[in-house]
Amino acid sequence: MNVLLSIPSIDPSFGGPVAGLKGLCAGLIRTGARVAILTSSTGDTSRDHTNALAFPDIEIIWIKLLVLRYFWTPFLGFKIRQKLREFDICHVHGLFNGISRAVCKAAQSLGIPYVLEPYGTLSPYCLTKSRFIKGLSLAFGERRNIEQAAGVKFTSDGEYQRFKRNFETHNGFIAANGLDWSEFNVLPERGEFRKEFAVDENELIFLFLGRLQPIKGLEVFIPAFLHWIKSKNAKIRLAIAGPDESGYRGILQKLVIDGQASNSIFFTGPLYGQDRLRALVDSDVVVLPSFHENFGIAAAEGMACGRPVFVSDQVDIWPDVKRLDLGEVASMNHESMVAALNTLSLRKQEWPEIGRRGKAWVQENCDWDLISFNILSKYREIIDSRTCVK
Repeated sequence: MNVLLSIPSIDPSFGGPVAGLKGLCAGLIRTGARVAILTSSTGDTSRDHTNALAFPDIEIIWIKLLVLRYFWTPFLGFKIRQKLREFDICHVHGLFNGISRAVCKAAQSLGIPYVLEPYGTLSPYCLTKSRFIKGLSLAFGERRNIEQAAGVKFTSDGEYQRFKRNFETHNGFIAANGLDWSEFNVLPERGEFRKEFAVDENELIFLFLGRLQPIKGLEVFIPAFLHWIKSKNAKIRLAIAGPDESGYRGILQKLVIDGQASNSIFFTGPLYGQDRLRALVDSDVVVLPSFHENFGIAAAEGMACGRPVFVSDQVDIWPDVKRLDLGEVASMNHESMVAALNTLSLRKQEWPEIGRRGKAWVQENCDWDLISFNILSKYREIIDSRTCVK
């Protein structure tokens, strides 16, 4: 089977979708599929080359953009149609960008089935952001692209249920995100991250790992964290790791300065590869207090390193975190977060066992080989059903 995977960018700063794409590509190749990626160039040849190294032995079809912000360039549809004819099916990652829109339209015109993966962008929360622009986009073609998809992939039942409030699909299916276990089989030695950022071994580290943007809920979590640590005798630090988006880091840093918390909260900048793993290994709790996450890959990575997690009830893995006791779950308000932090701290002696349960959950639910096999089976089902109709 020839599978084209389209995504706006494979630069690591694009976040979880790139990590997910990497795992899916490797898994599909192990099933025997031929895989290619259609994505945009950063405009920097050296950076593109570095990004491509994360996808060895995979053909990458680069699109050079005129307008980077919207992933658009003239004659984009024509360029994509020329390539799309070589493939049996296309898996479109993301929405509300020029590349995804052009791939959907090209696939429709050529009669090639495509699977759409919205990455939570169709949740009520996300649709309220840039509401006017997204409303126009939906009215002028994006809704058709969504509802004409041969399949829509969701990473959780919660994401699927929210989708159905506003959209229709005749073939929705759920497949969780996976982890690249080759990264987690041999972890770095503990202490390297702490040494780099001058954190003593007897200090606790709560780690946030992700893009710095409003959806991540840090404007709610930081004041709650500062309120909570005032009542603690132990030295507790919050490490905020991730790339800045649109200057949002400055807003968060002002919260830290206003709270006189420069000694308690520190920013590391973006961490990738081994640097990311060093942070996870040296942390004690991984936090993901988001207003919305269709899965929560950072929390899963924390669990893969045996760490308890602190998540909001808007992170779609929260029911399993609660049911299986993999950490603490809080609502998106100050009081609930302080209460959940208190509860978690009182159970400090249980953290190693909680971490073991989390690691077992990830091993069972985030295996890319099984996930990729199931997705490939769905591709075959879609292709076979269209062949029968013809």
